Amino acid sequence: MQKGSPEISPLFISQFEVDPSSPFERHLNKLEVEIGREDYSQLKRVELLDDPPSDEIFLKMVDMTERLLNSTQNLYNRDLLLRLGARIYLEPLSYTVYYRLPDCCIRFVPSWRDDVLEQFFHPRPEHDTGWNSCRSALPEFECRFLPDAAGGVLLLRHQSRTIASQRALMTASHGPYDPHTLEVSLYFLRTGKGGRHY
Repeated sequence: MQKGSPEISPLFISQFEVDPSSPFERHLNKLEVEIGREDYSQLKRVELLDDPPSDEIFLKMVDMTERLLNSTQNLYNRDLLLRLGARIYLEPLSYTVYYRLPDCCIRFVPSWRDDVLEQFFHPRPEHDTGWNSCRSALPEFECRFLPDAAGGVLLLRHQSRTIASQRALMTASHGPYDPHTLEVSLYFLRTGKGGRHY
């Protein structure tokens, strides 16, 4: 972590590494949707683009195709990408993902992430905001948005300077900002549960 950056709780630092020798076929999403009746429609908005970005614009994005093909343990997804000839690009600032196929272009807009950021910031941030009051979104807490190469991160901490630990709690990290993870994190913050105040 860079000098001067807010310290993130070790609870939210993962050392997970993909094991390329242990591929699996993931069926959990299908079970969650069909049996658990989970609704993921709020996480991302999927758009079929009539006018896809130009080659020059794609060159400014992060081409994630090879990294995903080399690291995914989901064989179904890997085979599908290869069969379709898809290239996958990330626009880091907005965390928008593009699937560029030979005959079309599909854009995934992280609508839940955008909604979460708008709860805490007006307008939705693109740069380091510094610490600001959360106001009614989370009384007695401060929020900060830190940009990075994958959509940025939302940090929260208690406003009180008398609390011993001032580590920032990363309540919602990259990508879609999962609603269940966010609600659990906000519950811990509001109630002081979990053995620490942040």
